[in-house]
Amino acid sequence: CSAPLEHKLFRKELFQITIIATVIAVFISLGIYFMDFKAYTVDYKNSNPFPSTSSGDHIRYSLWLAFLVLLSAYHLYFEEAFKTNKVLKYFTWFAIFLFIAYIHLLAAKTGLLALYIILIAMAYYFFTKKYNSLFARIIPFIGAIGVFGIMYWAVPTFQIKVDYVLHEVNVINNNERLNYNLSDHGRLISLEIGAKELKDNSFLGTGIGDVLDVMKKGYQQAYPEVPEHLKFMPFNQYMLNFLAYGWL
Repeated sequence: CSAPLEHKLFRKELFQITIIATVIAVFISLGIYFMDFKAYTVDYKNSNPFPSTSSGDHIRYSLWLAFLVLLSAYHLYFEEAFKTNKVLKYFTWFAIFLFIAYIHLLAAKTGLLALYIILIAMAYYFFTKKYNSLFARIIPFIGAIGVFGIMYWAVPTFQIKVDYVLHEVNVINNNERLNYNLSDHGRLISLEIGAKELKDNSFLGTGIGDVLDVMKKGYQQAYPEVPEHLKFMPFNQYMLNFLAYGWL
């Protein structure tokens, strides 16, 4: 049988349980972080996030939290119980601010991008629905810049991530050699080698079973300093498929 999502009471209780469980999980993760926040903050410079879930998948977790921000805003705006019940209303607002701050602390680029898209879209919807003016269309973007600035100033891991991304952009723009010790550089190296091997094997491909061997030869030629366990297949699925099977 399927969940009776058409019933308001069921939706309300399901949402409450989900939010409460997630808030507890976030506080546990924050507790771990603040027990040794200096060490965990330094680890972020080496692309090592602090514990967030049992699987350690902070990227999907941040996406889930961004979705909960959207879902919470929906309940506050469209579900009558959250307008009339002050406890529900204030707790949901608390959860929204907690999740926004925690997503910045996790500093996963995918989750941050999803969060800012959601925040801008929600603000644009609410402001343009209430005010029919140019300012109402601009203020969501100004607000997003404000949130970004506050979080950059207040959240050290987010600051590290932003500085890290800017450093990567500078490295690429200056045509400097990529550093495999940086996580995103490792992905870019795999794409660089994959693109070269794709030119040499574009017609028939290498065969799916030989992709890794071909990539390892490419690593040996272009980046011999990369250790064996960090030699990957292309991180782009389309490139991987074309490299394996060719254009035919």
